[in-house]
Amino acid sequence: MRNSFSTGVCLLLAAGLPPLIVSRGSLAFADEVVPTPRLEITSEFAPASLSQLFSAMQSGNRKQISLPGATWIQLQFSKPQLGVDDYLQIEDSTGEIIRLSDSQIESWDGHTPRFKGSVLNITLSSPEEDLSTGSIAIRKIIIGIGSSSLSDGVLPKGLQKMLGPDSSKLLPQGQKLNPRINPESICDASDNRVTSSNRGVGRLMDIGCTAYIVWGDRMITAGHCDRPGATLVEFNVPPSDTTGTTQPAAVDDQYFVVPDSFVSQETTDNDWAVFRVRPNQITGLFPAEAQGTLIPLSRRSQPNNVTITGYGVDGPSPNFGSSGPRNADSQTQQTGTGPANYPNNIRIEYRTDTQPANSGSPILQQATNTSIGVHFSGGCGTRGGRNAGTSFRSAAFWNAIGDSTHGTQTVAKIISYQRGVVTAFSGKGIYLSPDGRSIGGGGLTTRA
Repeated sequence: MRNSFSTGVCLLLAAGLPPLIVSRGSLAFADEVVPTPRLEITSEFAPASLSQLFSAMQSGNRKQISLPGATWIQLQFSKPQLGVDDYLQIEDSTGEIIRLSDSQIESWDGHTPRFKGSVLNITLSSPEEDLSTGSIAIRKIIIGIGSSSLSDGVLPKGLQKMLGPDSSKLLPQGQKLNPRINPESICDASDNRVTSSNRGVGRLMDIGCTAYIVWGDRMITAGHCDRPGATLVEFNVPPSDTTGTTQPAAVDDQYFVVPDSFVSQETTDNDWAVFRVRPNQITGLFPAEAQGTLIPLSRRSQPNNVTITGYGVDGPSPNFGSSGPRNADSQTQQTGTGPANYPNNIRIEYRTDTQPANSGSPILQQATNTSIGVHFSGGCGTRGGRNAGTSFRSAAFWNAIGDSTHGTQTVAKIISYQRGVVTAFSGKGIYLSPDGRSIGGGGLTTRA
């Protein structure tokens, strides 16, 4: 659900206007989202050389998609018409092969995972090809393009030759080449963030934010990340390339965002969102089960120091990726710690380093990995200022999570059991979720 403020911002984006930045009192700006540069090719706008890719495939048919200069490829199919034993086989440029059934393709609204590289080989197969009447057709080819394409407004040469110089018709709604420069929010002269591996914290794409696991399928991010480009959550992401271009996570670590599942607010101090994801297309697992963890929540803790863990941009001094060059650490998981204060019951402020794309990061009590809120705003600099987030003491935020009985709990173990998920909390009991979603209380979850 989007409130009227969020809807208004979305209309601005759709019109191609710059995102609206809310005044934060003494703080100058909200941490900006960092959209992944991508193109969406449909049969309507495909050049003649690609038009045959959109024709229907029958059992035994094979197609190769080759888009020189693409950093990754994702496909969306029209409603598949496959037999019970038919499957779609996809091989990427690294040699990784996956097989998708009719139901697996439908579960992600026709989408596949994202595959690294510029080449895909797809085959529609059946154990009895002579008898199969299955068919499937590509609806859309979605490709990633290098970060430099956004800064200089020019497509890679291979793609420009194939798609033509005018790429505007292939850009998703609201995205443009040559976007405005992102402000940075490093608190002092040096960036104190370090590489981290918190399994409960993921990267929200293509909007370019951070999100973290609350229950099996439920996640938290910042309210201003509730945008049409928020479609995929990734965990265990690899390094970016040397220019800061993000690389997709392994197909087992990708989760499709449930359309229209966002509940969000985006006001001066309340900048938060709660949303849901679907199970991984290959493993059938929700993030909490696959990652073996979630982020415990607390409304009571107000630690003197807080840790921010997320997927902010990175690069050399003095801008550290907010403008100018980026590096292989950009939009990979990093963490930093700094002093915090609490100016009111909802707002948390801290001199902990963050950057654009950190929006949605958990504000953590370091010793327990317990989140006390969500990061949404920059404001730090060498002359002072603070970054900021929303506390779970916000009643609207807490109620949206739907977890008023959660309190502060430490996850001891998450296991799969008879098509459900069992979560054990240290000193707090064991909970069974038959649908694998509402881990830790609420929904269909019952205390075992």
